[in-house]
Amino acid sequence: CYCFLIANHKLLRPFCYEKHMHFLDATEFNRTNPIYINMVRHPLDRILSWYYYARSPQYIYAEHSPTDIPDLKMMKRTFEECVINKSNDCIYPIG
Repeated sequence: CYCFLIANHKLLRPFCYEKHMHFLDATEFNRTNPIYINMVRHPLDRILSWYYYARSPQYIYAEHSPTDIPDLKMMKRTFEECVINKSNDCIYPIG
């Protein structure tokens, strides 16, 4: 996951926002711009992380309707098994 450290002089301590965050020019609102730090991961680590995250209960129930939940067998499959079987859910477009 990406971690952006946002430091604000009015806060008692810095805090970390741990998701995707679009740049916001805070000077338009008469505020000091935060400090953004972007962590870049190795592409294979990113794919593995996404593969397993997309199978986690918090993602499944947040992103799928109750009638659209994937079958349990697919959810328990490892990434290696997915690649060996050439399943569609582990094929990622180039780029």
